[in-house]
Amino acid sequence: EGRLFLGRGDTAYARGTADGVGTSFNVFRPARPLYDPDDTERRRPIAYEAFYLGTARITRGGDPVTLRVVDSVQEIGVGDRLVPSERVPLINYVPRRADKPIEGRIVSVYEGVQQAGTQRIVTINRGQRDGVEVGHVFSLMETGATVRDRTVPGTQTVKLPDEPIGHMFVFRVFDGISYALVMRLTKPVAIGDRFVSGGLD
Repeated sequence: EGRLFLGRGDTAYARGTADGVGTSFNVFRPARPLYDPDDTERRRPIAYEAFYLGTARITRGGDPVTLRVVDSVQEIGVGDRLVPSERVPLINYVPRRADKPIEGRIVSVYEGVQQAGTQRIVTINRGQRDGVEVGHVFSLMETGATVRDRTVPGTQTVKLPDEPIGHMFVFRVFDGISYALVMRLTKPVAIGDRFVSGGLD
């Protein structure tokens, strides 16, 4: 219909699939690279993250196929990608501390914002190879600012200590990164903030 973006109930066309009528797809925005906050030169991404936009179903085959947008959480547009829908197995989440000390940093906040509040999803720079498992609970630490020490002459600076600001719960683990749900917070958590083992007190 000539619009730039689509939502629930709209019709779209796609190429690159031979699937038949009734096949469902998840729709994603093209992946963006994620960099470890400690990699200041951004030499090598640690992962690529694609944002979920909604689901669509084939209503007519051909080349291109005709799709109907079943639901959308964000606007869908030209260039967004289709991935066949898969049944996600149910997993019992048992909150617990990690068996060994693990610490790392917040890489991103899902949906591309800079800070996260309670019930938001964050990406962390530790995964299965670091010992992270589904159900691990971590304490979130606000990175202490570096400030000028006004109690002494000159321009001497001091870094303030990192302070605990909340907890997060890991629900999805990959090799080098994981996704966690932010639970309790006293202030927003930001990209680059640290996390450490613990958080069940």
